[in-house]
Amino acid sequence: MYAGRLKRHKIELAHAPEAEKIFIRLNGIPLYETTMQNTENSKTFQFFVDDELCIITIEKKGNQYAYRFTTPEYSTSRLARLRKWKDRLLLAGIAAVFALVLGGLGAPFIYNYFHTRQLNNNLSLGGMITPAYLTQTPNIDALPNQSITLHYKFRAGLRTITSKTEIPAADSSLLALNSLFPITRNTVLEVLYSGTDPHVNRLLTGNLPQKQTETYRQQARKACMQHSFTNLPVTAGKTLFCDCLLTYLYTHYQLQGLARLCHANTPETENKLLNAATFGAFMQQDLPQEITNICTRNATGSKE
Repeated sequence: MYAGRLKRHKIELAHAPEAEKIFIRLNGIPLYETTMQNTENSKTFQFFVDDELCIITIEKKGNQYAYRFTTPEYSTSRLARLRKWKDRLLLAGIAAVFALVLGGLGAPFIYNYFHTRQLNNNLSLGGMITPAYLTQTPNIDALPNQSITLHYKFRAGLRTITSKTEIPAADSSLLALNSLFPITRNTVLEVLYSGTDPHVNRLLTGNLPQKQTETYRQQARKACMQHSFTNLPVTAGKTLFCDCLLTYLYTHYQLQGLARLCHANTPETENKLLNAATFGAFMQQDLPQEITNICTRNATGSKE
């Protein structure tokens, strides 16, 4: 075998297992003349060639021997130590260049990431809207004299987020809703939350999801079917009339229209604001009366 960085050097190895003799020569000059007992499993020889460490290892495997020649990349030799420092400096230079490139190219992306996250957490700029379910019946009677706390939960992706918010005494949206439909634990509102952090959210007390609106609509429809409209001809289809009335009242009066219809049969003793008497007076106004006439014409001739 040959080795050497400065010039070519010939290394010779001779092993006579039966005689238990080992000979190692470098360019014909003896380096080792020693023995290796048959009971030994391995033997290692080290020497330098051109100031480079060389290692010859002999291993016994059963009745045979394996020979391995290695020159470690880093050793205690002068050249090896010098090469080690050169490699370290090279790695440091590569790391410095990589850091500069990453810093120059990555800075805009890093800035954009944190800036986007900050914008997403700013609910005044928008966010995700989803139904929010109240987990406790709030003490609405405390308004408007003092603030109250609403506890709610909502789904954000695969997670269920529980949260709470304080409704100030000056907030009239919840009072307005409660005057139409009593707010209970079963009431569903809407919540606006950050797409990156759902725990950043705001309950929208002035908004109702379609599911809750449909619940109120069904209540109003049931009350309409039970109510006796004096000017409705016998030949008019009650279902068509109520569906028409619901559509027009909600179009022009939103939740207030549904609430008035829901309480079309409510005694005054149960609700002083919305009851059968106030519903009758409401329906005598110009627009509700015009709506009644339109729905009566549509329902005439249709039977249930």
